[in-house]
Amino acid sequence: MNELDLPEGELRFELTDPECGELYTTFDLAWPAGLQEGRTPPVALLVNEEAKIYNIAQRHGFRYFTELEDFKQYVQQAILAA
Repeated sequence: MNELDLPEGELRFELTDPECGELYTTFDLAWPAGLQEGRTPPVALLVNEEAKIYNIAQRHGFRYFTELEDFKQYVQQAILAA
């Protein structure tokens, strides 16, 4: 990501309730501020997770990917091409 001038993601990102700090779940890898902070939605890479984790990600505004190749394609087409 550094060579693309994009931020590194947060490994084992803990998604918590902003008011009380309760842990909702932990994502494998996430960009909670988006790949272009303030311009793109939060993104997460979620590999081999249960459906409830995908639902949590979606409810909290994360665009998520379950395959690395799909994530790479998103970066190439939606982020770098913009």
